[in-house]
Amino acid sequence: MKFQLKCLHRNGIVLTPEELADAPRYTGNLVIEDWPQGGMFGRFIRQARLLDVTPPKAPPDIIPPLFEPQLVKMTDSLMTLHGYQIYVDPETGAIQHYAQDWVLRIAADE
Repeated sequence: MKFQLKCLHRNGIVLTPEELADAPRYTGNLVIEDWPQGGMFGRFIRQARLLDVTPPKAPPDIIPPLFEPQLVKMTDSLMTLHGYQIYVDPETGAIQHYAQDWVLRIAADE
């Protein structure tokens, strides 16, 4: 099912109302799954992904996945997920985890 997504944080910092108004919206298929490759101590990590399903390619992530997503709020038209995203600094290789919230709305049929 296609969803339109808006991220509420940039590098772990909450966006202002003005920044949110100008923030990009992404549309793709929402998939929430266990991720065994990243499992620690035999534990699966849950991840939410927004995928582009344009054939004939395999579905790539439109934006970085949201790890350990938790449903925060759900109404008739909106769903809010909270979790974290991982950023790797290309120069230093340092890994940082940033808080992230996704607001999702079912995308209108095109």
